[in-house]
Amino acid sequence: MNNASQSIRVGAFFVLGVALIWIAYETLSGARLERTSGYRLDATFDNLQQLKTSDEVRMAGVRIGNVANTRLDGTRAVAVLLIGDEYHIPADSQATITTAGLLGTNYIAIVPGTSPEKLAGGGKIETFATPGFNEVVAEVGKLGERLDQVFAKVEGSLDGLSGLTGGGSDSGEKSGGPGALFSNLNELVVENRDTIKRTLTNFDQISAEIASGQGTIGKLIKDPAAYDQLLATAADIQKTANDASKLIAEAESIMEHVKSGDGALGAIIYDQQTGTDIKMAIANVKDFSSKLNSKDNSLGRFLSDDDLYVQAQDTLSKVNGAVSRFDDSGPITAVGILASALF
Repeated sequence: MNNASQSIRVGAFFVLGVALIWIAYETLSGARLERTSGYRLDATFDNLQQLKTSDEVRMAGVRIGNVANTRLDGTRAVAVLLIGDEYHIPADSQATITTAGLLGTNYIAIVPGTSPEKLAGGGKIETFATPGFNEVVAEVGKLGERLDQVFAKVEGSLDGLSGLTGGGSDSGEKSGGPGALFSNLNELVVENRDTIKRTLTNFDQISAEIASGQGTIGKLIKDPAAYDQLLATAADIQKTANDASKLIAEAESIMEHVKSGDGALGAIIYDQQTGTDIKMAIANVKDFSSKLNSKDNSLGRFLSDDDLYVQAQDTLSKVNGAVSRFDDSGPITAVGILASALF
């Protein structure tokens, strides 16, 4: 009787243990019901990170499908996703492989896009890689190695300092290591103690003046009017800079018009016919000027010959005298007077 009771208890504990194991498995891995219908999408990755067939496909945390199968495409891995017909994925969405918790299974997470177009069956979805658990552990290991190196350097510096304080400054200076560095730093501080003290006093005085609103910086900090004036000045400078930018832009526009031959200045600089006409006009002016300086023509002789000037002046004097006598005489003798005056 005792043996039968003991056997029943052992059997009950065994069944209970199996049930607990099954519950733990379902809790950690989640219930996965493999889909058999839907449309397929190809997701290409450098590494599937232990992704298996029937693993879930989620979008915004909601299961929308599962991994139908996996295959190799050259050196890259392709996961074929089976998506339920009731789910529509934007065309600019991206897929990545992630893990459900620290000890959970891998699944594909889809980050939905904003495109109005939807992915069709047989298409491809863009992917991006996320570090796996092993990669994170490897990076942590590298970080630990770097920290070890940093701690080793710090320890060496502290050893040099302790050697300096324990064994005297001569050993540190002879070794040329960290002890010499700390020794030189200590000597520098001792030699310039008074200077450092005065500097700190000046800094303390300056900070007190600033706190009380003295000086330019103090007024800017404590006086709202000075601060507003500074802002106004900055605004004026900004306006001037904007005006200068506009002026430069207008100058560039004018130069573009000139380069394209528009306007008088552009025609003068870039139009060949206008340049030829200007050269001819200058040549005509030079020719006219040379003729004025020459005595071979009437105007040139009149401008350069003093005798012609004297004769013209004498003629004008005679005409003036004749006109005066004409005013004094009657009309009968006017012609005679004029003739006698001229001839």
